[in-house]
Amino acid sequence: MKYFLFFVLSLSFAAFADSPRQIFLSRHMEKATSGQDPALSPCGVAQAQAFAAQLKNTPLPWLMHTPYQRTKQTAEAFSQQGRQLLSYDPRQLDQLSTELNNKAGNVLVIGHSNTIPALVAKLTGETVAPLTEQDYGRIYILTQQGKQWLLKIEQLPTPPPCQATR
Repeated sequence: MKYFLFFVLSLSFAAFADSPRQIFLSRHMEKATSGQDPALSPCGVAQAQAFAAQLKNTPLPWLMHTPYQRTKQTAEAFSQQGRQLLSYDPRQLDQLSTELNNKAGNVLVIGHSNTIPALVAKLTGETVAPLTEQDYGRIYILTQQGKQWLLKIEQLPTPPPCQATR
């Protein structure tokens, strides 16, 4: 029995080790309309919770956000044991790109409409459409294949609390 359990655990760790590394990038969720450093709106909180629920079972040790309240609140929705919040400077995308390429494990990066498309382009070499002030919930999923990143773009479904405001 002891050897069987060891064998099953070995297979579990091997399967995890063979999983391709992923980076999930998104603009912060819907923000309140006023202030220099606005918080998330109630709709934005619901969006962040819905996005976090989608990745609840994904190994995601790194939750990266800018020093602004709205990005930190979005990233905090993903908090659970084994996940670490890290702040980054959105003006240093070259440095962040290098860090992401060298970081072990999956990563969530929450940024802004003017930084996330640029960061996706730096990592993949692909140009993506710019984000407008009304674009929330677009998720860029990068999957590592060798030294390249494959890009998949998804749109978060609109959570019920947000449907009344649309």
